[in-house]
Amino acid sequence: MGQISIDLSGKWISCVTLENHLNLVQDTTIKDCSDFLITVPNGGNIMVDAGVRLLSYLNQLSKLGKKVCLNFEDGEDGAFGYLNRIGFFDHLEDDITTIPERPNFSSADIFRGNNSGVLEIIPIDPINLPRDSSLPTTLANKLLSNIIDEEIKASFDTPCYTFFAELVENIYLHSQTKLKGFIAFQVYKKGTSVKVTVSDSGIGLLTSLRSKIEDHYPQYKDVDDAKLIELMFSEGLSKDGVDKGCGLKTCAKHALKFHATLDVRLPHSRFHLTPLDSRIFGYEAQGSITKTTLDFDGTHITLDISLDK
Repeated sequence: MGQISIDLSGKWISCVTLENHLNLVQDTTIKDCSDFLITVPNGGNIMVDAGVRLLSYLNQLSKLGKKVCLNFEDGEDGAFGYLNRIGFFDHLEDDITTIPERPNFSSADIFRGNNSGVLEIIPIDPINLPRDSSLPTTLANKLLSNIIDEEIKASFDTPCYTFFAELVENIYLHSQTKLKGFIAFQVYKKGTSVKVTVSDSGIGLLTSLRSKIEDHYPQYKDVDDAKLIELMFSEGLSKDGVDKGCGLKTCAKHALKFHATLDVRLPHSRFHLTPLDSRIFGYEAQGSITKTTLDFDGTHITLDISLDK
């Protein structure tokens, strides 16, 4: 069994960049390899959405018994320091090796709450921990505190709560795994945009929906993944039947108002959804659906939202 080496090259690594790098791995599968080396080259910066996804992916590899090493060529500066700040190493599986060695202190613990524009990674354990019903409100209030324009803040109040409530709820509904899910956000571009990212290592939204599709939506049992994802966001399809998936539909409706895009990574594919008109989310002309080379469990969603329109 061989080694997979992946270089996360580029100045700014977003979830899109991360997935593009992972998709360069050809002619192999996770089960065929025992060792994984992921390198962040000199000058590379990891954005919050990439950091959270990478955390879930590496933890999955660890649970599969793979030997994993995460190498930061800039040492403790740059990406390493940023990931410490958002709590990445606090939730990384213990048997994963890092170069340099893991920090002996957590910057997230030291500075937590000092910057309203950063939500340090919050673990969500749907199996072992009781649900914190106040979490969506807490997260929404923290994000809203970054918006100076009172008119924009007022218009974003309900959508903001809806985003967090639905994203957290999806972890509980579709995860079905002992691995924790994660949620985080960061405000970018001098307060004009925010990346909200949520990641779990469960069975995935599509797998969950398809297990019940003949019971609730027999007319859609033969549609492809791309169409099914569109229907989840435009029509509110859910494994629990009519009107039970309206949270995702409402998320899409609100996101359109703020010119948001959604990047959705599922076990075998990835979708980049962008506003096509005022009614539904449509696909970008290019690269809207991508078959993944390395398959990871779960549902990984990033909302990229404008805060100044």
